[in-house]
Amino acid sequence: MSRMKWLNVALATGVIAAGATGVAAIGNPTTAKATVRTSPVQRGEVQATVTATGNVASQDTLALNFTSSGRVSEIDVKTGDHVTAGQVLAKLDDTTQRAALVSAQANLVAAQGRLDQVQHPLSAAQAAANRASADQAAASVANAQMALDDEQRMLAANATGYQAAVDNAQAQLNTDQAQQQSDQNRLQQDQSAGNSSAAASDQDKVNADNQAVTKDQAALNNAKAAQAQGLAHDQQSLDQAKASLVSAQKAQAVTIANNNLKAAPPLPGDLATDQAAVASAQASLTSAQQTEEGTTLTAPVDGTVGTVNGTVGQAVSGGGSSVASTTGSTSSSTGTASSASGSSSGSSSGFLALVDLGGLQVKAGFSETDASRLKDGQPATLSFNALPNEQVAGHIVAIDDLATVVSNVVTYNVTIALDNPTTDVKPGMSASVAVVVAKADNVLHVPTAALRGASTSGTVTVMRNGAQVPVPVAVGL
Repeated sequence: MSRMKWLNVALATGVIAAGATGVAAIGNPTTAKATVRTSPVQRGEVQATVTATGNVASQDTLALNFTSSGRVSEIDVKTGDHVTAGQVLAKLDDTTQRAALVSAQANLVAAQGRLDQVQHPLSAAQAAANRASADQAAASVANAQMALDDEQRMLAANATGYQAAVDNAQAQLNTDQAQQQSDQNRLQQDQSAGNSSAAASDQDKVNADNQAVTKDQAALNNAKAAQAQGLAHDQQSLDQAKASLVSAQKAQAVTIANNNLKAAPPLPGDLATDQAAVASAQASLTSAQQTEEGTTLTAPVDGTVGTVNGTVGQAVSGGGSSVASTTGSTSSSTGTASSASGSSSGSSSGFLALVDLGGLQVKAGFSETDASRLKDGQPATLSFNALPNEQVAGHIVAIDDLATVVSNVVTYNVTIALDNPTTDVKPGMSASVAVVVAKADNVLHVPTAALRGASTSGTVTVMRNGAQVPVPVAVGL
């Protein structure tokens, strides 16, 4: 027989009798002296319910783990604490992670600097320095050219002077040689004429002429030597000036080439390499930041701490957080940790378990007869052994398709969500569930105690003219 329960009243669907506006009598009509307790037949709502028991559980239980490895340095919450999203729950010693983060930041700065240098080879200061070096090289070339021009002019002037000295010495020699020849001819004439006195005078002149010619010859030789030496010296100076000009020109060419190289756009291969280095450094920095952030365990959502499984000083390995959902026996996970299975107590594996008291539910097993009358969304009333004065409304959110058989008893698990539970309702509490499977409005009903007979048919006793009269009725929705 179904565990059908009539709440408050039994529905009378048949015609009670003419004059059904009488009252139902509760008691033994055959006892004359019995006290008769009556109740008026009324119109109202009648509900049919099915019941079962189960335990309160959180709809979602988060198993929280650090995403980084390390040793626990602090735990900031305890079981039962209510936490808000973003609140710090525990921390690891992050000395190693912070050092790795600083190193990753420095590597990114260096890689970005190399890329900036390739992309923008010249800063304003560097461009100004390049212009200054180019101007200095050009000035050196101009100065060397001026020095060469001066040497060339000086060489030409000196060559003219040297040649004039030689010409003057040659002219003086020619003059003295002509005088020597004239005096020599006169001497010969006077000697031939036997003019000894004139010949002696001529001889003195010839001797003087010889000395003059000798002196002139020496002066000519000296002038020629000075000319050769001066021209050689001037040519050497000219060659040095030419070499200085060539050197200045080469230095200018090197300066211009270096400046052009500094200002040249990056080669595609160099640019790609530096860009890849920056991307790699950025990825390493992101990883280091995530590793550092993973040393702090924070609450992802508002909730209540269900269990704390770790202790300060404990070494933990990096994992992640998982969520276990009891609705429809499904579960999902986030991070790298394995999914935790839901339980009636709301606990879960992980460093710390966080439950959502705003999403409490009860999973109860209904008999196959009662389960056939259940549908998603049907309302339910839940009561709790630990809270005798507490009742909470709920509704069906899931019905298992597969049966559970225990000792040849077939049941189907049904999940009922609590609509507005108070803070007194905790995961793990035992709960009784009454689900409304049918109801009727504006129907005749009398107290269940007034009914005699079977549940679908029977009699009620009606007072008529002071007498108790049994009236057959049909009951049920």
